[in-house]
Amino acid sequence: MKNILKQFRYLILLLPLGLFIALVDSEVLNGFLGTNELADHYRFLGVLILGVCVLLFVVLQIDKNSDSSV
Repeated sequence: MKNILKQFRYLILLLPLGLFIALVDSEVLNGFLGTNELADHYRFLGVLILGVCVLLFVVLQIDKNSDSSV
C-alpha cells in the first residue's frame, strides 16, 4: 500500500490543485471580479497567494519525506 502511495503522490497532489483551479475559474467566469470593487480583487489575490503557499508547503513536505538515496 505504501508503494502505491509513493508512486501516485504527485497525482494525489494534482487532484486538489485541479479542484482549486476549477473553483477559482468558475468564480471568475461568474463575474466575481466584474464589480471592479477593490475588496474583491484583494480577496482574489489573497486566495491565490494562500493556494500557492499551501501548494509550496505540500511540495516541500513531499520532497523532505522522499527517499533521496534512490
